[in-house]
Amino acid sequence: MAYCKHFDSGEPEFSKPMATAVRVLLHQTRNSHSVLHQLNLRSGRYFAVSPPLNPRNLLSECNLVVMRVGPTGAIYLPQLEFLPVGKSRMPFPEWWTGPVAKAQDKVTMSRMDIVCAVANMDGGAHIDPSFTALYERFRTGEFLGWRAMREGEPGELISSPQYACIRAIAHELLLTLGKYAPWCFRAPYQAVPAH
Repeated sequence: MAYCKHFDSGEPEFSKPMATAVRVLLHQTRNSHSVLHQLNLRSGRYFAVSPPLNPRNLLSECNLVVMRVGPTGAIYLPQLEFLPVGKSRMPFPEWWTGPVAKAQDKVTMSRMDIVCAVANMDGGAHIDPSFTALYERFRTGEFLGWRAMREGEPGELISSPQYACIRAIAHELLLTLGKYAPWCFRAPYQAVPAH
């Protein structure tokens, strides 16, 4: 919750330790046991703020983020409000590994892909000398391909959706824990939508 508060107050770099915390809580491998699995809280239905990707949509999409456009350009903000067409909760495997971002070439990324990339490569818990090709495409903006137009000319790619995605994923996780494990909070979680 503290990382979320820092992010919401304009410090996007706090998404990196936030990603590591989410990974520690959720990511399960043969050699690494997640905290929520050990507490029997990893299963169940997780809150989802966005609808599933539309398979008929020919454009790229990432429903975890919204975009703010201003005189200095465009930035990604986390989706912190439930969209009316979205599922409110879904089973954990679908929530964690289902696609939440899709490129025009139909390549997709899941919440797990984004969280693990930021935590494992981009300064959450490790800093790798290079990124996977998929994560490099995502963080530079090439994956989504969205550009801010200026005076009718195509502008630069709008980069770094991963940080707003991490905040949206943490929001969903905190909502879920608030429902299934309210005892783990000193005070109830209150989301402050980014403006």
